[in-house]
Amino acid sequence: DLNLHSVGIIKKGGHIALFGLLTWSLFHALSQLKPFTVALLVSILAVTTEISQLNILSRTASLGDVGIDLIGGFIACTLWVLIQVRQGRSI
Repeated sequence: DLNLHSVGIIKKGGHIALFGLLTWSLFHALSQLKPFTVALLVSILAVTTEISQLNILSRTASLGDVGIDLIGGFIACTLWVLIQVRQGRSI
């Protein structure tokens, strides 16, 4: 039996995973970009996603949600950089 708190945690985890996968995908698709540029693109998307929710009555915009999204991006970015360094590639 899931309560509302558990559902909220699952949703936040989904945001972390989604933005992590988005970040990882950007690194693969746009491999010539530096990590800072990919992080900036993901940050812009996280902010604009929340701003777009201001126009939807059933949704709310939250800086906390932007932070949750950025955690996923940060984790993926960190893993990408660590893998590149370990493989001897320049970043």
